[in-house]
Amino acid sequence: MRHFVQQLREEHEEMIQLLGLLSREERRMEQGEEPQYPVMLDILLYMTHHPDLFHHPREELMFARICQRLEQPSELIEQLREEHRINGQRSLKLLDMLRAVVNGSLVSQEELGEACHEYVRGQRLHIAREESGLYRLAEAHLTEEDWESLDVDAEKRANPFADKLRRRYLDFYQEICRASEVKPLHTH
Repeated sequence: MRHFVQQLREEHEEMIQLLGLLSREERRMEQGEEPQYPVMLDILLYMTHHPDLFHHPREELMFARICQRLEQPSELIEQLREEHRINGQRSLKLLDMLRAVVNGSLVSQEELGEACHEYVRGQRLHIAREESGLYRLAEAHLTEEDWESLDVDAEKRANPFADKLRRRYLDFYQEICRASEVKPLHTH
């Protein structure tokens, strides 16, 4: 369990850090200052692609294994899946708005700020629910054999280029941190 969940938790920590940077830029907008739109766009590019490629597939494996052990659907897991869907829509909406701004289009600062706020709030609530609910559920119901099997399943499903791609996303994460003048949490 330790490796499987530890990796998910480290990714959550990185996401929370990036959400904090996004919030900082949102506050700049609220105060009438010019936010770092390219940095905001980079954060959204990272947050829309990295989780779908690496984080959510591992969570889905864990969801399935927990439901198998419970022998029934889990309301928490169904809620988390719905949040993945809703947060994905929020992410794409904000990403489109930021692309438009960076490409010189006029976008309402109020609408952009509201979309940013909703996105950050939704992501933080979702991560908190996974940390406080999902991992406890997993600890209570999954066996050591389940965890070993999850590690094997995650490896089997990994893209043959996953290590190289994961490294590129780590580099991207570190670049965002440097541009935002904060220290990266992990260097893997």
